[in-house]
Amino acid sequence: MSLKNKNLLMMILAIALSIITYFLFREMYYSNSDFPYSQEILAAFIGTVITILITSLLLNKQTEVEMLKEENLKILELKASIYNELFSYLEEVFLKQEVTKSDIIKLKLINQKLSTIASIDVLKIFEKFIKIKANKTPSSIGWRGICIFVHNIL
Repeated sequence: MSLKNKNLLMMILAIALSIITYFLFREMYYSNSDFPYSQEILAAFIGTVITILITSLLLNKQTEVEMLKEENLKILELKASIYNELFSYLEEVFLKQEVTKSDIIKLKLINQKLSTIASIDVLKIFEKFIKIKANKTPSSIGWRGICIFVHNIL
């Protein structure tokens, strides 16, 4: 059972239980009209139950938000590590005078990692960059080409 279905089921059960509890307490409250002390105890109990329900709903939502935040943080860390690896290897490649076939293969492997987190535009630009890099030396691409590539990735 998925998390959304489970949450939906819990919400339906909570609503049904709340309605049943409301009518039960209402009946108990009016049946004790001759005893005001009993009504006060019952009213305090109703307030406690309502407080517990509201607190549990707030804690569930807070837990869901925390889990989403952790998930987003892990995705951000993954993106940062892949981009750091990419830029480190690009620095190595740019500092070389010749681009070897193993460099192109490594760039294509990084491109595969990049495909899990990057947009289609970034992947197209990076693939175009790899094709240019495979056919030319670093000096023939020039700093302008490097700057355009890095700007398009970011």
